[in-house]
Amino acid sequence: MDCRIYSSSALHPKNIAYTVLCRLDDEVETIRDAHRVALNIWEWVKQFLEVSPPVFMENEPIGMTHLIYRYRMSAGKHYLSLRIVSREKHGEIAVITIPEALADKINAEPKLYRSRTEPTDYVEPREELPPGQYIISSPIIYRILGQPCLDCSDTGIIIAGLVEKPLQLGPDDLERYPQKTIKADLHCVTGWTVKDIEWRGVLLKRVLDDARVRPDARYGLVYGLDGYSAIIPLPYLLDEQTLLATHMNGEPIAPEHGGPIRLVVPALYGWKSVKWVSRILLLDRYLDGFWESLGYHERGSPWLEERFKKPW
Repeated sequence: MDCRIYSSSALHPKNIAYTVLCRLDDEVETIRDAHRVALNIWEWVKQFLEVSPPVFMENEPIGMTHLIYRYRMSAGKHYLSLRIVSREKHGEIAVITIPEALADKINAEPKLYRSRTEPTDYVEPREELPPGQYIISSPIIYRILGQPCLDCSDTGIIIAGLVEKPLQLGPDDLERYPQKTIKADLHCVTGWTVKDIEWRGVLLKRVLDDARVRPDARYGLVYGLDGYSAIIPLPYLLDEQTLLATHMNGEPIAPEHGGPIRLVVPALYGWKSVKWVSRILLLDRYLDGFWESLGYHERGSPWLEERFKKPW
């Protein structure tokens, strides 16, 4: 087991200051196996914090191959969460979250996570169902940071960072762009897929062309109105299927599905398709977004089943 502490600014909306990412090499076939790993991680954590032994909370399947075992440890009135990820009965990674209230007790200097592989290349989508997925009839609604508003129609989108011409686009500005309609599947990292959703909106590439993305840009960090964020390699932002979508199956996108404007990136898992888009920041380096801070993959191609990171 090898664990490292990282600063996790993307998790500040959840009052989380740091995450610990551990590389595992253990058999994790049962809850007993997971608890043995959890106790080893607890021993590691105790060099930084006085915490209670881990208490098992639940487990959750992610796709048909991964399983997350969730634990909780307490330090006084504050809690640390621990997620142990196994793939086909083999432990891969574990993630611990450290709340902001305990940040000053950490005798370390956490750094930003740096991707091991810098996955900026484009993985071509395929027609077949990605591995580990199953089909359902309609998207399951997630709001990890809550519903930001019931009527977000007055909000716009800021394009900034490594661009020659920063943009601030209101709803009327987006209506001036040519509209594009696509049919695309939505693949959730938890395992479900909805086939052939019709999306209509503005091709993001057209907007980024107007902003004149600089040659040194490699990623886009995309934010929602709720404070959520996701990191996306630039080739996917420039994909001819990636939309700033305003309509879903012929109707304006409902607030619970991310309306009035959400990002749609069909070539990546659904957590990259940020709801209630408010800002896109072009960067020359990788930075974790919300789920990436919690151990999810830097790129997230469904056809390579890139659900979780493979650290160092």
